[in-house]
Amino acid sequence: MPDKWAKKSAFCLSTLNEKETQTGLREAQFSCTINYVQSLREFYADVIEEFYWVALPLTTQNSLSQYQPEWQCWEPDVEWVRQPPQDAITDPDFFSFYQPGMTFEQFVREFAEWFSQKRPAAMMIGIRADESYNRFVAIASLNKQRFADDKPWTTAAPGGHSWYIYPIYDWKVADIWTWYAIPSTAL
Repeated sequence: MPDKWAKKSAFCLSTLNEKETQTGLREAQFSCTINYVQSLREFYADVIEEFYWVALPLTTQNSLSQYQPEWQCWEPDVEWVRQPPQDAITDPDFFSFYQPGMTFEQFVREFAEWFSQKRPAAMMIGIRADESYNRFVAIASLNKQRFADDKPWTTAAPGGHSWYIYPIYDWKVADIWTWYAIPSTAL
């Protein structure tokens, strides 16, 4: 291995291989993530009318494999490490717009239109412009339709009834940790 990065990567790959061999587990959603979402749901129960925990097969990019550039979460006939949460939406007929194999991005767009019921609706999305070039372009584009000219952190959804709102578009990583450090806001 010619450089330090390769040595660290080789160690990580070796460790992962060893654990997979011992346990037979090859993928998993972190239980901490599931627990965190459940705690958010409980904490904000008084202001959330309907909580949509979606566990439908959705196609997404896979940056971890050159052999499988896309993968499908909750793909049918695949054995998963754990089952979807008990109250998750797993019925493909729940959403009239759902199509098997649709991408996560398509689902988000279609969900916004479905949720709006052809009335004005705001869809808050917690992305930051400095996370990736695509996210920067989604927010900074001068060609997009905004809610108002002085609100660059808004974008009209394709269906025309809802707006994507990016309230933390200009935050840095330090801003997020600062927010969590304030006792009244952290869970």
